[in-house]
Amino acid sequence: MIGPLPGALYVSTAVLILSGLMLEWARRQARRGGLEALRTGLLIATVLGLGFLAAQIAAWRHLAALGVFLSTNPHSSFFYLLTGAHGLHVTGGLLGLGYAAVRARRAATAEMALQSAEPVTTFWHFLGGLWVYLFVILFAL
Repeated sequence: MIGPLPGALYVSTAVLILSGLMLEWARRQARRGGLEALRTGLLIATVLGLGFLAAQIAAWRHLAALGVFLSTNPHSSFFYLLTGAHGLHVTGGLLGLGYAAVRARRAATAEMALQSAEPVTTFWHFLGGLWVYLFVILFAL
């Protein structure tokens, strides 16, 4: 084990789940013609995604302050490698959300904006589900 879990890991989990919920709300609103709701949802999901990364960095710093590093033990190695890889994918998802947000700002209709938002929304939901899975295998088992 890596010791007591930093509170930032719980915060980051809640923030990523909330981000996915916001994105799903925005997508559903856009399917009903709500272009402004999609724009707002993409922006909020992006900010929350950045919050997730900030909380992950805070957790890493907390663990480092406790003397838990990549080479401390096998569990800490898995923790840093898996959360680092996930963080890279979240960064890619944030780039996708940014692209979709720019396209939504330029789109004349919600239907046009959804063409960019649909793929990144699916990817973002995958990232959220994957994080919950990682959280369980790293900390609950």
